[in-house]
Amino acid sequence: MRKVIISILLLMLFTGCAPREILRVVGIGTEPFKSKGKVSSQIIEKDFFTSYNETLRIIKKMEADAYRGSPKKGFIVARSFISSFGDRCSDATEVAVFFTESEKNKTEVAVSSLNFSLADFVAKHIFDELSGKDNSDQDYDSLDSDEISQ
Repeated sequence: MRKVIISILLLMLFTGCAPREILRVVGIGTEPFKSKGKVSSQIIEKDFFTSYNETLRIIKKMEADAYRGSPKKGFIVARSFISSFGDRCSDATEVAVFFTESEKNKTEVAVSSLNFSLADFVAKHIFDELSGKDNSDQDYDSLDSDEISQ
């Protein structure tokens, strides 16, 4: 245990990472999304792994970077939504997506971000596509926040 603590401290010293960033890198830093972020959730009529994999595909389609996540832990964290959301967020603004299988072929998908407008935007996009609504010709840059949250 002592070696682990020393290793983490050395890593922080040499990489310049803040302690919070180190926790996020090792996968235990998703709590702020749940406690402080805007959370939108919906039950999707698909099994857990289909929901997880299709959400990864949707995030990539939005030209964002799904840089952290785990099907085993049931989450994805993505950033770089500038291509689809515009300058209303920075390249580092993150969105977390959490997955909980509620019953066979039903998964609760929860989308959260500390940027409330981005959370609404990404949630609508993910929920619409997972539910089978076609958004392929939708111009998301033209939507205002009222349209996104409906």
